[in-house]
Amino acid sequence: MTTYQIAELAELPSRYRGMLLNCFTAPKPAFLVGTRGQDGKDNLAIFSQVFHIGANPFLVGILVRPDVVERHTLRNIEATNVYTLSAVTADMVPQAHQTSAKYPNGKSEFEAVGLAEYRYPDFAAPAVENSPLQMGLELAERIDIKVNGTILIIGAVQWVRFGGEVTEDGFWDAAAQGLVANGGMDSYYPLLAPTRLSYAKP
Repeated sequence: MTTYQIAELAELPSRYRGMLLNCFTAPKPAFLVGTRGQDGKDNLAIFSQVFHIGANPFLVGILVRPDVVERHTLRNIEATNVYTLSAVTADMVPQAHQTSAKYPNGKSEFEAVGLAEYRYPDFAAPAVENSPLQMGLELAERIDIKVNGTILIIGAVQWVRFGGEVTEDGFWDAAAQGLVANGGMDSYYPLLAPTRLSYAKP
């Protein structure tokens, strides 16, 4: 077993350290965030820090890295107040990963990587057509995390579109839809069939 103390972690090369700590908290769901700017240009970017916050109302959070360089996704969300989340499947991985490239402002990642847009009626932000799970969200709150400069964006789900079946208790099988999880900065894991257990009681 390898052991690092806090001082040793701080001395690691930054990219190495970032990869290592991302792997330690992996795997995490992989989503593409779709936005449209005020200039009418569409943007698509892969995110792995996406998580459920509450079900009443239905809230989902995403973490955005520090706003020290131009963040097209963040800027578009704050300008239009809407965005989408599209889950990534195994066959979408190469295209989804390519959205992390630093395309110039005004260049649509949909076009650059070859993913088709889905337009929900009267909703400005585009989703990914061939994703089996798409959500449209409205910006509910921005929280600036002081300790490291990251930004928590909380969205209220306005619509959801998905394939597959839902059980009587509301369970939806992500593995059956071919979704993947993200690990580190560049690794993708297929999901296994779930093991479901009964509600735990003392």
